[in-house]
Amino acid sequence: DGDGKIMMNVDVKERSVKGMNGGVFTEAPWLYKRDGKYYLFYAMNWREEMAYAMADNPLGRYDFKQIIMPPTATSNTNHPSVIDFNGKTYFIYHNGMLSHGSGFRRSVCIDELKFDENGYVYPVTETSIGLSGTASTIRTAAGKYVAHTAFTNSLSDASYPINAAMTATSGEDGYNTAWEITEPKYVPDGEDAKYYVSIQSVNKPGLYIKSNGTGVTLTQDANADDAATKKAMTFKTLKGLDGGDGTVSFQSVSDANKYLTILNASTMLSYGTTAEDCSFTVGSATQKDAQTIDIAGIEPEPDPEPDITQDFNVNTGTLISLTNSATPYTGLAGVTLYMGTRDNDFQPSQNFAIQTGGVSGNALVMNAGKYNSANRGPRMQIHTPAIPDGYTVTAQMQVKLGTAASVLRYNDSTSTETGTDITGLSTDWTTVKITITNDNDVFTRKMYVGDTEIHSDYTSVFPVFWGTTANNSGQSVYFDDLTIKTTATSGETDTEASYGNINIGNDKTTFTLKNAKGKTGIFAYVASYENGILKSIAVKEIAPVSDNEEISVTYAGNSYEKKLFVWQSMSPLKLSDDTE
Repeated sequence: DGDGKIMMNVDVKERSVKGMNGGVFTEAPWLYKRDGKYYLFYAMNWREEMAYAMADNPLGRYDFKQIIMPPTATSNTNHPSVIDFNGKTYFIYHNGMLSHGSGFRRSVCIDELKFDENGYVYPVTETSIGLSGTASTIRTAAGKYVAHTAFTNSLSDASYPINAAMTATSGEDGYNTAWEITEPKYVPDGEDAKYYVSIQSVNKPGLYIKSNGTGVTLTQDANADDAATKKAMTFKTLKGLDGGDGTVSFQSVSDANKYLTILNASTMLSYGTTAEDCSFTVGSATQKDAQTIDIAGIEPEPDPEPDITQDFNVNTGTLISLTNSATPYTGLAGVTLYMGTRDNDFQPSQNFAIQTGGVSGNALVMNAGKYNSANRGPRMQIHTPAIPDGYTVTAQMQVKLGTAASVLRYNDSTSTETGTDITGLSTDWTTVKITITNDNDVFTRKMYVGDTEIHSDYTSVFPVFWGTTANNSGQSVYFDDLTIKTTATSGETDTEASYGNINIGNDKTTFTLKNAKGKTGIFAYVASYENGILKSIAVKEIAPVSDNEEISVTYAGNSYEKKLFVWQSMSPLKLSDDTE
């Protein structure tokens, strides 16, 4: 905002992704713009999945669209980035597919990212081949394909390293029948490495076919020093045992008398007795994993909740006191009352009670604030209703101190009393008001005593009020006439500012700023480019005094290509309706 400081919630804005249906934003946001839409790619949940949300401007609102990649087969972390290059869009991420890989020993991966006609993103299959590798099939003359079982990588860390079953299919099954023939993980002493290979799953990168004595599984080379695993993941290639032209057999290095074999619907090891079952043709995989766009529904803004009026005109008596059986008291609409517990030396005089002496009728009284042991005294939490975007919720009540020694304190905890004493209270009734405003998920909370603002922050819940005294001397605080109301924020329907009538010159740019009188935080930027490379930016802060104001931005003369950007509070203003 031009004050020379970078402040959270002022210059730096926090946003929630709407509609994740219980999912959790984890980390690693990447913002990408395409055709006027903003795409927020990020890591979601744990283990980390790749997800994206969309918005109409960079400050949101952001609506969750879809998970586009489940957790990778070898890494608990994954972080996205998206770039455009030579007319295509690419998705960059990571896994742990190399030997001894993990979420902290990462391999960078890249695949093409594609969009449908509505701009939605097609899910991306994690692959070992990336943009230029070769996906192969391994099939018998009978048309049976070496395959792994279809499965989605789990969110549970306990499921890793993956140890998946092998199978066989009668045709291609996307990338479940696609393999990358790689350099061998192990070469016997004195042997020529060109005759040895390892076989990696294309869609489960880092998982290899591994001999286990009687069969084969799909698993990870997770231990760099495990020579036995590397040996079990290596096969010697031989001319097909069936003598066929161009066929190959894969002899296990760890089980030298056994060969990769398809028998019935299983991929396994055998002694090669039936030659045609262990002789294969290696060809090009023609099927990729099918990907489906399944866009999440838009999460609506919550409806404003009904107003609450609480005058505390109920029967007099103790509601909750300092005893070993005390639990929060919820019998009064609008508030929850808390007391700490004590196994002995109960102090029943330390309590919340309904007593006479309210503004009119009874009052809620917080008696004998602070107990000798901290954090056991009385505290009151005002209920915070859902606050839709563009609304303000206001809690207002009358408060007075029982004596001049009484103190009322506030914080945001129902368990720890450390907080701030409220100034301006007395033994006369005084209005205490708290407002919380939601402006595009930036929540601004303000507290007033009378007409004086005593506190402002960026919190979305009402504070907790604690009674406290220097000792166990029976001080008290009175509350009455609590109201909680939700209203549309003033100015929500203001005419939206815009700009038009643009004239960009070599040393000056002019335009008309409309419907912006009195608005703040407006800046104009003229960016100069040479062959697409940014050379300079001229900046002008604008304080408009009319709703149809001529603006000029001057700069050193040059012949570079120029673009004008006009923003308010970090959001772009729209072009006026009469401007192309």
